[in-house]
Amino acid sequence: MASTKLSIDDVSMTFATPAGVFHALDHIDLAVLRGSFVSLIGPSGCGKSTIFNIVAGLQEPSAGRVLIDGVCCCRGGRSPTTSSSAWRSRA
Repeated sequence: MASTKLSIDDVSMTFATPAGVFHALDHIDLAVLRGSFVSLIGPSGCGKSTIFNIVAGLQEPSAGRVLIDGVCCCRGGRSPTTSSSAWRSRA
């Protein structure tokens, strides 16, 4: 049985705008098994780049967590002994 390489758990992302709060991602869940090939397809502005930026550690989600090989890669969930590059080195 293949193990989970990437797990996106209940991730939301909001941005403050002059018109109010914009919900770029709203409670997203995704599990990608090791060795899988995955593509995110959608129209402009649907949140594809936002989810990639969160997985890459370039943005923090407003809520939820991202795990790579079971290690949380969000700053708020990372243990003090886990360096920010430790999860990035797990190919």
